[in-house]
Amino acid sequence: SFYSDEKFQKLFWMALAKSSVWESGHEQSKIQSKTIETEVYVASAEKNFLEERMKLCTYLWKNGFKTEMAYKCNPKLLDQLQYCEKNQIELCVIIGSSELETDTIKIRDVITRNEFLIPREQLIDEIRIHLNKVRQRLAENKQQ
Repeated sequence: SFYSDEKFQKLFWMALAKSSVWESGHEQSKIQSKTIETEVYVASAEKNFLEERMKLCTYLWKNGFKTEMAYKCNPKLLDQLQYCEKNQIELCVIIGSSELETDTIKIRDVITRNEFLIPREQLIDEIRIHLNKVRQRLAENKQQ
């Protein structure tokens, strides 16, 4: 016959190897890799906060954070949060009128969706702390 046992075994193992490579490649394609370097996204919860967002971005840039914001005058908060999730931006800093009045800033962990208010003067330290926590969590997830 055309296929001897040895030829059949070789074909079988070649097909199995290709199948395994395809499956592992297929599984890897489900895991998105981060495509942008942004660490902190500055968002606003209300209209007319473009200038405040720009000030906050400038402050974060000066302190060494890779920061981004929407350049629309009045972006919707949901759109801003979805952008963070889509682009795997770890932290979102949210500013609104209540935060301005109380001299606080809201930080949102984009992955867990946990939010917390912090005093504005602690922003840099808190971002560093939470970025380290997020990165540690991501490193642990990669090892599993």
